[in-house]
Amino acid sequence: ISIIQRPAYDLKMQSSWLAMQEPQNIEYYNIPINQMPNEMYFGSEVYNYGYTDESNVTLNGIVNGTTISSSFDYQLIQSDSTVFVETNYFDVSSLNPGVYSFTTEIISNGDDPTPSDNTLTRNFEISENTYALDGLYESYDYQGTGWPGGDDTSDGLMLGNYFDFKNPSILSSIAIMLDTDAHPTSLGTFQTQPGGEVIAYVLDTTGINNYFTGVTTNLDAMIGGVIWQSDFILVTQQDVDNGMLVIDVDELQINPGAYYVAIEMYSNGLVSDIILFDDTSVTQPYYASMYYNPAEQTWFTNPNALSIRLGLNGFENIIDENSLTGVSCFPIPAKNFIEISTDKILLGETDISIYNMLGKIVWSTKFENFGHIQNIDLINLIKGNYVLEIHNNDKLYRQKIVVE
Repeated sequence: ISIIQRPAYDLKMQSSWLAMQEPQNIEYYNIPINQMPNEMYFGSEVYNYGYTDESNVTLNGIVNGTTISSSFDYQLIQSDSTVFVETNYFDVSSLNPGVYSFTTEIISNGDDPTPSDNTLTRNFEISENTYALDGLYESYDYQGTGWPGGDDTSDGLMLGNYFDFKNPSILSSIAIMLDTDAHPTSLGTFQTQPGGEVIAYVLDTTGINNYFTGVTTNLDAMIGGVIWQSDFILVTQQDVDNGMLVIDVDELQINPGAYYVAIEMYSNGLVSDIILFDDTSVTQPYYASMYYNPAEQTWFTNPNALSIRLGLNGFENIIDENSLTGVSCFPIPAKNFIEISTDKILLGETDISIYNMLGKIVWSTKFENFGHIQNIDLINLIKGNYVLEIHNNDKLYRQKIVVE
């Protein structure tokens, strides 16, 4: 047994977010530029571990590498309590497509013994034409046929994500990121296999609030009605190898409003499982991602972000068999490091090489399992232009980078 003196002042930032007014509390990792709001706000969950109440603490937020920032003074955080602090709205209309990070910081008025836990930094992306809840993957889980639910969810299980459209757009494709690992559970081992089939839906969200407020006790499989649906789509071996199933949409006009994009899955009685990633990095509101249990004939909430993504305005998510897709590098130009992130988990051996403009390798490394995100140290490279190459499972990604 040890007795430790509790500090008088000690704030800790539990989580942080960069969000928009509508839809409330949902955090999209990847937002198309034509769906970006003009204003957003920073927020943080802050816990006061000290024995003294904190008064007039300050929350600061900044989009790194830009002049966009905001601050808010919060009156009181009592000892042994957690509060949610949010800034006022600020202008984000100057942001262009690219990968960004933001940092939030809570400042104590007292002598905080652990200032290192007063800040958090996260990535987000503004894209030309991809809309996605998932993408951070600092932590992740999985969902699919048989899990959860066993035999009850082997066929007819539906997984869906909520998408809000502020401006008219064209839906061109729906991409499903497949988790191809084997997952032993108490109900058996689940792993994506070729041979299963899916149907994709775009659904009206009318009536969804009645379900969550208790006005109705069940939420129909098609929620507020079918706006569009695909034919049965077979999951092929190539889809499994690519870790992604792309469903073509015949240029569907999407008007401003809220929609559910849902995937209905059939595994031939768990012979051909279909498993999706579930990004648990950010706790989402109850309606952001949901699953429909065919045995109980209603939807259930999921506080994470399922790997169902939209391609807008002609973006078909077409995969070049020899290209490693979904890779982002930030920042460019770079100084001391470059962050490499991928929209799917890279398993197996990943080789990364940096070439100078004469074609000579000046730096290389190898990862047995790259995962989703890695920082590469550039401190020993002189200023200049280079080419970054990434090899994973016979697929190649190449990107020109600049070191300042």
